[in-house]
Amino acid sequence: MEFLSVRKDEGITYVTLQNPREFNALSLKLLQELDSLLQEVAEKREVKVVVIEGSTKAFCAGHSLREIENMNLNLFQSLNIIELGKRMFYQQLHMEDFQALNYATEVIALNSKHPDAVEGIRAFFEKRTPVWNDNLKTRI
Repeated sequence: MEFLSVRKDEGITYVTLQNPREFNALSLKLLQELDSLLQEVAEKREVKVVVIEGSTKAFCAGHSLREIENMNLNLFQSLNIIELGKRMFYQQLHMEDFQALNYATEVIALNSKHPDAVEGIRAFFEKRTPVWNDNLKTRI
């Protein structure tokens, strides 16, 4: 792995983000490595806890802005889905943690059936650019 290191100790897997030059920013490559590793850990069922840590004093700078700057975000996001996500975020701001988690889980499940969500998933599997509807029909 290029951007992760892994060590195991008594049922705990420690995953260290190893991109200190960019403050462990979440590049596409790093996220793919992390996804692959976590799937492997889940399949083996030998680990009780996974701890993700940074290799420097900065845990993680967030998404790699350099990568995002060069992407055509319209390929990935429908305005409908962005609006629904923002509405969910503001709805749960004043909720207790458990209530907010339950609310988010319910909204995410409902939104997964939104026509633009279905189109995005279908386009991904068909390796084509999604065609967004962009007129909000679903209100939560």
